[in-house]
Amino acid sequence: MSPSFGFRVVLSVLLLFSFAGSGFGAELVQVRRELESGQSASQIKQELLQEGFVLGVMKAVNSLLKSPLPPDRQVLLASYLEPRVQRLIISYSDLGLKAGTSSREIVQELELSVNIQAVKKILKKNGLFHTCVKPVRYFFLSGEGVSAEQIRELEIFYGLEQVGTLEGAEAVLTLRPAGSLGFEASLFVGQRELVSGPARFEWVWKDIWEQYFASPSLATKGTSLSNLWVKGWANSAEVYAFDRQLRSWARLVDSARLDSLQLSAHQTQALWSIRSTNAKLLKEKIEQYLAVYPHLQLMYEKPVGKVSGL
Repeated sequence: MSPSFGFRVVLSVLLLFSFAGSGFGAELVQVRRELESGQSASQIKQELLQEGFVLGVMKAVNSLLKSPLPPDRQVLLASYLEPRVQRLIISYSDLGLKAGTSSREIVQELELSVNIQAVKKILKKNGLFHTCVKPVRYFFLSGEGVSAEQIRELEIFYGLEQVGTLEGAEAVLTLRPAGSLGFEASLFVGQRELVSGPARFEWVWKDIWEQYFASPSLATKGTSLSNLWVKGWANSAEVYAFDRQLRSWARLVDSARLDSLQLSAHQTQALWSIRSTNAKLLKEKIEQYLAVYPHLQLMYEKPVGKVSGL
């Protein structure tokens, strides 16, 4: 995808968020395009749909991240998502074309159902949950054979910031030429070494940082873990209905597990372990959902050795 395509998608996202907010459920998007001389809307229909899909996924991305990405990083992310976007859309409705604000402008309207779990996997793999708030500071020992422009673009995409000294660096990256095979890389994180290659530069860079972001210490960063006790259910059917609802809030719930279900003649109580990407908003949604059951008692517990966010 061309940079101008990515820029159009990001500009549309910013405009939509200025009045639409993050929202939940289906994504409503508008794709605006000025027709060239002699061009008809039917000729570029597939382009409009593809751009609308990327726009819808980018809206979902913005609703998932705690902090918005800067425009240059959004452009690169939109470019990354474009060839993958078909498998991120569950379904869509074509709401049709309408006239824009000028005689040559057309507006394609779509309603999209985005696969939030698949989008979250991409964001985790590329470290966006970790780096949307602040970049990873790293020390780069060698970049022979690679242009500064190539490195800078990848730094923007992955949320990396070079530092001039080892002091304050979270990781140390060494990149070595490997002849006709490409490059090899080593990434030192504390006492641990990650390795990649030999392969072409872009693949080695991608692989080494994906390994870094997949490490256990970072995989759950940006989420909070809490235990939720709910007492007073009338029956187990109510418990399982709430369990399904809890798992459906994919934008807020990273994982949810029903750990305990205790039945008695007087009341039923259940315990969930919940990892959330936005604990405050999830708590609000839980209490809103359970408000129709005034007899229920809710209690949030701090897991042993963990920090509760609810």
